Amino acid sequence: MLDKLCEDPQRAETYFKTQAVNNSLLSQTFNPMWIKWNRDNPELDREEFRYFRIGSAVDCLLTDASRFSELFFVFTQSKPAGLAGKFIDNLPLFALNEENEPIYGAEGDLISFNRDYSLYEEAYRKAGYRIPIRTVVQNFWNDDKQQAYYRAREQANGKQILSTDEMEEVQNALDAIKANPLAPKYFSSYTQIPIYWSQMYNGKTIKCKGLLDFIYVDHINKEIWPGDLKTTASSVTEFEDSFWKFGYYRQEAWYMIGLFCSGIIEYYEALGYHWNLFRFIVASKKKEGMPALIYEVSYETERIGEEGGRASFLGKMHQVKGVNELFKALCYHEETGDYSSPKWIIDANYTYTI
Repeated sequence: MLDKLCEDPQRAETYFKTQAVNNSLLSQTFNPMWIKWNRDNPELDREEFRYFRIGSAVDCLLTDASRFSELFFVFTQSKPAGLAGKFIDNLPLFALNEENEPIYGAEGDLISFNRDYSLYEEAYRKAGYRIPIRTVVQNFWNDDKQQAYYRAREQANGKQILSTDEMEEVQNALDAIKANPLAPKYFSSYTQIPIYWSQMYNGKTIKCKGLLDFIYVDHINKEIWPGDLKTTASSVTEFEDSFWKFGYYRQEAWYMIGLFCSGIIEYYEALGYHWNLFRFIVASKKKEGMPALIYEVSYETERIGEEGGRASFLGKMHQVKGVNELFKALCYHEETGDYSSPKWIIDANYTYTI
């Protein structure tokens, strides 16, 4: 079954193009105005894709380093930040040259676009700019770094682009994983696994999805470990605070719900396999000197990820919400069109209890 899920070499692109509820969208229920924005602009939700790109580069170097240059192109500068980077990512390749440059007046003001003005329109829309398109295009032609990144995309010839900062992150994570004698094996079975399932809300079928970094299968002992790679700017020994602060407990619970609802767990259990606790392989983005650490998620913590509960992090106790409540909140906001406040605040007459 996992073989079938992983046989498509373009499975990640298919995953990101598929419209379905994922953990990132559930997190928007804390500020519901972003739910509609993300739904209206699905191509702009690329942060999750960045983490996939880092993970797939680490995976490639761990399992088949000889193919790295076939799949990745390392850019010698950092990618332009923010919307400029998204704009350039969506410009048509091999289409822009001096003939496409806007016409400027004597004072340097942009007078007009040439006949290829339409080349910029789709990229402008997908980037999500709120400033005039004329300004965006003028900035592109006046910024050597933006043009250099565009030319690098052409040179990449369809490969995934890694900036120098990202490549440093990849190399540090790779070194840390190799430094832990137990960690590399988790990337030796199935990696970058997309899962799809459905959940019900008020009689409606809601499509859901998740993308696991790995599922390690020991066929001899019939043991299975699902998990995820995390890179951190903090010490790997401090991951527990990040686990709660950034909602990784919800991510883990969402993945396990997906593995159950999609029938994957039941399929392998019927064959006599045992599913072990979910594991996060945590590696430093920096040269910390520490090997990657393995964090195992207990059943109690997984229950909190599903249903919510009390958790201690950052020096105090917190009441945290689980994915089941966030899923219902997301469906409520989309069904009613009320994005004014989180559902639980609306239910409490816009009142917080502290």
